[in-house]
Amino acid sequence: MRHSGWRDGGRSARAGEAAARVSPSTGLINHTTQQAHVAVAAAVACRRRRCRRCRLPGDALLLRRTASSATMAEKVNEIMEGMAPDLGELVLRKLCTRDEAKQLAKRRERLEYGIAKRAPKVDDFLRCLQLEMNFEALLLVRRRKMGLPKRGGADYAVRKRIHFIFDRACRRFKGDERLWMQWIDYAERTHAVSRLPRIFARAVSVLPNSARVWIKAAAWELESRHSSTSARKLLQRAIRINSGNVELWVAYFRLELVFLQKVRSRRQTLGLPGDGGGAEGDDEEEEIDA
Repeated sequence: MRHSGWRDGGRSARAGEAAARVSPSTGLINHTTQQAHVAVAAAVACRRRRCRRCRLPGDALLLRRTASSATMAEKVNEIMEGMAPDLGELVLRKLCTRDEAKQLAKRRERLEYGIAKRAPKVDDFLRCLQLEMNFEALLLVRRRKMGLPKRGGADYAVRKRIHFIFDRACRRFKGDERLWMQWIDYAERTHAVSRLPRIFARAVSVLPNSARVWIKAAAWELESRHSSTSARKLLQRAIRINSGNVELWVAYFRLELVFLQKVRSRRQTLGLPGDGGGAEGDDEEEEIDA
């Protein structure tokens, strides 16, 4: 059976051969570069991942690594170019000097290369997050000193960059509970109401056995959204997945006690008789909760 990858990759191979036929420095045929380009083009066009014919020689591997490095540099440059207008706005508003903006850009670019490498570590993301959070705190202090209560677009851009770093870190290290909890805490502290439901949904799908994440999500639904129904559904779902987890059962009992206390306080406020016991009391509690 013939290999379909070479048939499909004929045009790519011929294009790579033509591109590497003549050396730009000497004007002669460079056979090593030609073979490398042809091998790269054939391997890219090949549909099979492990093909003996498409195993790249040393020169072709070098070209592939160079291409990946160029792609990484392009991504870093794109991120840094996106930061430039925001830093310029902060300089115009006199929230930071030009030298501070340049220093921040240089440090962020160095940390961004550490994140964009092939095998980044959790500490690389944490250092980048710490830099952005310190810069956000500095802007907050200077804004209060200057008497600027309103936030500008550049201030929200800092928070957006922090969420972007958290998103990449949690995609890279999905099973790291500490990263998810730090992202949730930061979103709660900055009142990211529209972003928190998506974070909780991703966290419980990636970490279904983490009691901390389930309890945190249920507590946010109960305290921030004032939805006991959503909090109860979350804890019931968590208990179905982790039926032997004592911490989840305790949290579920606490939720029901808090709900019962709220119902009693509402009955007292409305002047309704009885303490809510029995079948009729249950029906009345459901009507009040609705």
